Amino acid sequence: MIERTTATDGVQTSIVVLSYNGCDALTRPCVESLLKNTPQGSYELILVDNASRDSTPEYLCGVASQYPFVKLCLNSENKGYAGGNNDGLRLATGQFIVLINNDTLVGPDWLNPLIERLESMPYIGLIGPVTNSAGNEQRVDLPDLNAQNFFEIAGQYIQAQKGRWFETEKLGFYCVAARREVIEEVGLLDEGFGLGMFEDDDYCARVRQAGYKLAVVEDSFVYHKGSMSFKTLPSADYLQLFERNRAYFFNKHQVVWTYSDIAHAIWRVIKRDMAENSNASRQSVLARLVLMDDALYQLRQREENSVLLDGVSAIEHKLAEKQRQLMEISDWAISLKNDNALLSNDLTRIRSSWLFRLLRRLKLVSA
Repeated sequence: MIERTTATDGVQTSIVVLSYNGCDALTRPCVESLLKNTPQGSYELILVDNASRDSTPEYLCGVASQYPFVKLCLNSENKGYAGGNNDGLRLATGQFIVLINNDTLVGPDWLNPLIERLESMPYIGLIGPVTNSAGNEQRVDLPDLNAQNFFEIAGQYIQAQKGRWFETEKLGFYCVAARREVIEEVGLLDEGFGLGMFEDDDYCARVRQAGYKLAVVEDSFVYHKGSMSFKTLPSADYLQLFERNRAYFFNKHQVVWTYSDIAHAIWRVIKRDMAENSNASRQSVLARLVLMDDALYQLRQREENSVLLDGVSAIEHKLAEKQRQLMEISDWAISLKNDNALLSNDLTRIRSSWLFRLLRRLKLVSA
């Protein structure tokens, strides 16, 4: 359990950032955006590093020495997502606690909508913002948005969405906020998930089991570069970790994690917005159409994997057909190479014949 500690004077919110390598590409831009766009005096920044092998520890030490409201925890080993964030939670003294990934960027007034909802709605246990990159209905697709212009483009979206929020069953932990008493009641993140994946789903389930609701606010946007640490894992290692942790999640909660749950959650938000039929709701629908397409594509892929044709999965049939086509192309390429070789030999023989030499003298053929 997180220890009950007295909040530091003036500290309303504790913001925990966990890092692992990627100093210049991830951690530095994230921390700088937090320092620039979060009003000083009402929060503490807790920086936890999971034994980075690059310049991250040195950079974080420099930040901690420059700002008195920054706390620093440098781990000697990689404790994974849950373990590293738990170290940050133990250092937190704020009334509200925010976990935010180091592969994120924040803009002006990103924090207030989260804290205001937690203050005014005690039945909300966890709350998160919308973003450009997530696997659930928190994702909104805004045209031409990137890391350089998201202040402007996302700012227009959240301005139109002022005061709008909705309940959900799962939150992505790229950025999530909670009241301190909720974390004290529910406990720390489960370190049994190792390096990561599904510990956010697990924590959401535990918060709901404790009687709280989860919410997404439409008027707070956090730019997410998208699980950069996991992208460095080889595909086989990633899939193994995914399946291991999905099984661990099932054993804890007796709930099967499926893509259909995600698709249904997205559709519930779209239906709500279609029924509301306001300018803001129409923007919300348009921003989630691509996400709905992606979810349906994932469902189709999973269904194909589960279909058996003559005892073999449909995906295996597809792979076999692709392999057959590749073999045909390979055979054609080899045949063409052999034909070219034969033609070259024929031309060589022709050029060496007495008839060819005679024709060349008569200038009836070129050399």
